Amino acid sequence: MTLCDERRSGFTLIELLVVVLIIGILTAVALPQYQKAVLRSRYAQTKILVRNVYDALQRYYMANGDYPPDLAELDIQLPGTFGDNHNHVVFGRYHCRYFYGDSGATDSIYCVINGGDFLGTRYFLYKNSPGKVKRYCIANSTAEKEQEICKAETGVTPFDSGSGGMHYEY
Repeated sequence: MTLCDERRSGFTLIELLVVVLIIGILTAVALPQYQKAVLRSRYAQTKILVRNVYDALQRYYMANGDYPPDLAELDIQLPGTFGDNHNHVVFGRYHCRYFYGDSGATDSIYCVINGGDFLGTRYFLYKNSPGKVKRYCIANSTAEKEQEICKAETGVTPFDSGSGGMHYEY
């Protein structure tokens, strides 16, 4: 038996390059879809959170005839830590803020994903009409993926709030 008769086992360089190319193509296709799915999941979490806070605000209003001065007065336990004046709470990647009686802001509750370019949801409350609420999906005007999510959620044309956030009203 000579050396020429033996079969060598292993992969050729071409075979390895083909495998690397296939993996690269699959990654290029799958990664954007994965990132969009993660954003949708995070948006869904903010939507649930702000709805729970809103419901707690409405329960407080029905029991007391007015909205609470801060989030610490609510009958739900919010995750995370409160800010100095209990009008906002931060936990993980999320930030929720409550504006009430502030002359510089409309009465509202909103939750956004920290570092998520305004992606989140917001409820605007009305002191004299607690049943009248406006709800928005918010995305940064330069963030295309976030805008796609809001567009899919609401199906409406957005308006620019003037602060760089595109508002999609439900």
